[in-house]
Amino acid sequence: MTRHVGGARVALAGHAVRYEASGHGRPVVLVHGLGGSARWWRSTRAELGRDHRVIVPELPGFGYGRGGRRFALRDAAPVLGGLLEHLGHERADLVGHSFGALVCMAVAAAEPQRVRRLVLVGPPARTSSPRTVGKVLPAVRTLLRLPRAGALTLLSDFATKSPTAILRAAGEILALDGDAGLGGELPVPTMVMWGSRDAIVPMGGAGWLTRTLPRARVVVIPGAGHIPMLDRPAQVNAALRDFLAPD
Repeated sequence: MTRHVGGARVALAGHAVRYEASGHGRPVVLVHGLGGSARWWRSTRAELGRDHRVIVPELPGFGYGRGGRRFALRDAAPVLGGLLEHLGHERADLVGHSFGALVCMAVAAAEPQRVRRLVLVGPPARTSSPRTVGKVLPAVRTLLRLPRAGALTLLSDFATKSPTAILRAAGEILALDGDAGLGGELPVPTMVMWGSRDAIVPMGGAGWLTRTLPRARVVVIPGAGHIPMLDRPAQVNAALRDFLAPD
């Protein structure tokens, strides 16, 4: 493992995976979406870090100019599971945003023994218009509604990400056509979180998810867009802390 500024890097399932880890307690993994980074979870990391071991990986291939093998959803379990093993954890809470929610969902479906609790934030599954993830206007509306600090974080992250990796991941989402590929309910306690003003992944998917995951807790963050941890961090953190409380 090679140490470098801002985190560490480890080889997992043929990928070079960068991650940051801090705090002590039950492990929780925060997984970013398209064009994201650990910075999207800054507030959440600080809040949960009071009594959790917070692990924030960067999905392989998204860093600018890193190249490497393409990351696909089929790599989710070996990459995240391998990272947990590398850090000495048998299981953890998984929290994923957008594409990261699909990554966490894939792990929970393939290796549920690794997942204590699962949180899906703005998952692009069975939305009322799934192909809006590929449109420009919803993304612009999301950006304009963010607080200034959040907007700057979003813009700077996108500016340093690999366009090829983003397009490939977006293509994988679109190929699903809104179907996350679940055959039935996930065998782990699950919470689904949406921003009430999400223009990229509208709340039309909530009905499908509640039917497919009937025991899932659904939380709507009032006034939030597609990245609620940037524009409504206090509400997001409160909901996470409540759901991730000890059994």
